[in-house]
Amino acid sequence: RSLEENERKRYKPWQGGVFGGQLVFEIRGRTYLISRIFKDKEANDEFELRDAKTNLPSRDYTARIGEEIFQINRESFLRTVFIGQSQCGTSPTDDINAKIGRLADNTNDLNHFEAANGKLTEILNKLNPNRVSGSIAKRREEIAGYERIVKGGEGISQSIAEYQKYLHGEEERYELLNRQMKEAGEQQKTVSRQQMALARKSEWERLRRNAAGKAEEKERIRQKFPGEIPPMEDVKQKIAECVDLERARERLSMYQFSEEEKEELASLADTFAEGVPSGEELQEKIREAVTFRKVSQEYSAEQLSPGEQERLEELEDYFAEDTEYVTSIVGKWNHRNTRKAALPSKQAALMALKASMESGRGQGAGTFPPLLIIGIILTAAGVLAAAGAFAAWVLFSAAAVSPVIGILIAAVGAGLVMTGLSAKRKGGKREDTGLSPEYENLRQAIEEDQLFLEETDELVADYLAAHGKYFDEDTVSASLQEITAESMEYSSLRKKAQKSLDSSAAADLATLRDSIQVFLGRYGVRPADAGFADDLYMLRRKAERYLTLSEKKECFEKAAEDHGAWRESILSFLREYRYEPSDDVSAQCGDIRDLVAAWQDALRALEEAERERKQFEAENKVSVLAEMQTEEPLPTLEELNRRIQQLAGEREEVHKKIGGYNNILENLQEQYDEWEENCGKLKELKELQSVEQRKYKHVQTAKRKLELAKEAMTAKYADPILQGFRRYYEMISGSDADRFHIDANTTVTVDELGKQREVNALSSGYRDLIGICLRIALVDAMYQEEEPVLIMDDPFTNLDDGKVRAGREFVEKLGEKRQIIYFTCSASRE
Repeated sequence: RSLEENERKRYKPWQGGVFGGQLVFEIRGRTYLISRIFKDKEANDEFELRDAKTNLPSRDYTARIGEEIFQINRESFLRTVFIGQSQCGTSPTDDINAKIGRLADNTNDLNHFEAANGKLTEILNKLNPNRVSGSIAKRREEIAGYERIVKGGEGISQSIAEYQKYLHGEEERYELLNRQMKEAGEQQKTVSRQQMALARKSEWERLRRNAAGKAEEKERIRQKFPGEIPPMEDVKQKIAECVDLERARERLSMYQFSEEEKEELASLADTFAEGVPSGEELQEKIREAVTFRKVSQEYSAEQLSPGEQERLEELEDYFAEDTEYVTSIVGKWNHRNTRKAALPSKQAALMALKASMESGRGQGAGTFPPLLIIGIILTAAGVLAAAGAFAAWVLFSAAAVSPVIGILIAAVGAGLVMTGLSAKRKGGKREDTGLSPEYENLRQAIEEDQLFLEETDELVADYLAAHGKYFDEDTVSASLQEITAESMEYSSLRKKAQKSLDSSAAADLATLRDSIQVFLGRYGVRPADAGFADDLYMLRRKAERYLTLSEKKECFEKAAEDHGAWRESILSFLREYRYEPSDDVSAQCGDIRDLVAAWQDALRALEEAERERKQFEAENKVSVLAEMQTEEPLPTLEELNRRIQQLAGEREEVHKKIGGYNNILENLQEQYDEWEENCGKLKELKELQSVEQRKYKHVQTAKRKLELAKEAMTAKYADPILQGFRRYYEMISGSDADRFHIDANTTVTVDELGKQREVNALSSGYRDLIGICLRIALVDAMYQEEEPVLIMDDPFTNLDDGKVRAGREFVEKLGEKRQIIYFTCSASRE
């Protein structure tokens, strides 16, 4: 599934589309064109084979053409004929063994050994009694489990007989309890009739005693009132007034003034004797104070500091009489540098032109014209000047020379080169007519440049002197940059000074200051500074505090008035009904309410008791009840009820036992049925286990005999393969190969310290060397009639330098009798 191992995923084009290829090959005198297009899976691939001469489709081979030509499958091909880089190890397959043993045509013999051996191994793994996943091991545990179950269920039949005996005894007891409950019920009816008559007499006596007791209770409560009994509605009203009285007392405590608050209120009353300023008025003055501070800051920022004033006067000495801007001087100096940088190239070109004219007289067609030589010089000089000027321009910006002049010189030189080449092609001789126009023009241009340099140096020197600086060609650019910065500073200071003269902030500040000071003066505030904001905020806090204290005073006076009114009303009520007021009138009113409620309850209870007594006497003959005597004592209904309940409880217990025994017997019967079924399963499992154990032994025997037959057959050609391996190993390594051995399974071992060792323990280089030699030996043994093409994908990568050289000789010697395709990207293997 990985990209590295899956060739379809690895080679599929990232951009999508079709991928595949074509191959032209020759076999047995015929040439073919094979085409393949690869899809998402092998079943969807497209395969086409054509005769290369006729271009007609061929049916000589199918899509499995590789197996049909090499007579081995893909895996065997990769283990022998194809030797990959770092994949030199190999092991035989069925196809390899069949090819070596000349059994390729016998499809039921050696070439199917691995499939048959794998199938037998799979069967043994499934049956293996020593593996947890083996069916024999699994069934062994299952049989042991069933044996435990069967052994544990051997006493189930005896338990069924015992519980049937218990069930019969409980059923007999259940019938006995039913008869006893019926007898107790009949006796209960007789006692009930007698008890009803006695109960009516007892009830009459109770009603009379209850009525007398209620009358005594009523009189006892009446004695607790000192005067008349107040109505309940009046008492509830006074209790509600007590609640209002308590609330008034709480408000008095809440709004009580401390001595500090009294003094603070008196002081604030003096401050706001003429009235308290409104919030809007205070907020407006605060906004004026903010505006005052902002304007004051802006006014201060517009004024020149002493240092700035001194700096302005200093710069005026340099710039007041300037007739030309510093930027103009900088531009002229840059232009001067550009022309000076180009001057040496022009002078060299002038000298070359003069020398060319002096030596060019009488030259033949085979010599170079002067224009060609001058053009080459100018082109080179222009390119160098342009490159240097461009670098300086990039590094120093406006202070450096411009690369334009260098480019112009290069262009002029290129034109002269083209003209010179044209003249050389035309050939012929040129007569000397004196100085050429080109020479005169170039000489005049040089004189103009020199004059311009002198005039510019004089102008810049005077300008620097006017600004207190000395002329030095190396520092002129830096001096001009300093003067440019000073010019910008001078311009900024002049603008600031002019702005301070035109400002109207002073008048605004005076207006705002007068307005705020008059407002604060009304309340006796004298500002400590010109900011005013702190004084205004303090005045606002005092106004808010004064309003808060005034409101608290009004609340206190209202609470005191309410408290006096409620207390007087309650005291008047108590005196009316002859009560002496206590310290806690609320609790006293609550006690009165409870006493009145008890009096009312006693009246209702007495009326109810008298009504019940009179109703009972009207419904019963009380004279008969008065003369009634108690007969011979019988069990009470309570005793009989307890007896019946006891019998019912015992019967319920017996019923539960009967149900429990029935459930146990039902479960035991189910267990017995399950036990019988488990006995049958145990028997089946043991029979199946016996069958699979015999099968396991037979398969073991068949696998062992198959391996012995295969080893006996492969042992026939193990020695030829070993001889070929040793020959190739000695050829490449130069060492003796007698210590290597190959068994009947074509596995290579090596003698080390008195014991044959696996070659996988060796280094990667030795493993690759052993694999290469074994593969070639296998190919020798497999192909006796025709020699196959060997494909080597640089298998000598892990070998040291000496063995690589021996490997190259080995490949060359093999190439004498075999065709070899060797892929490499290393020069050491070429």
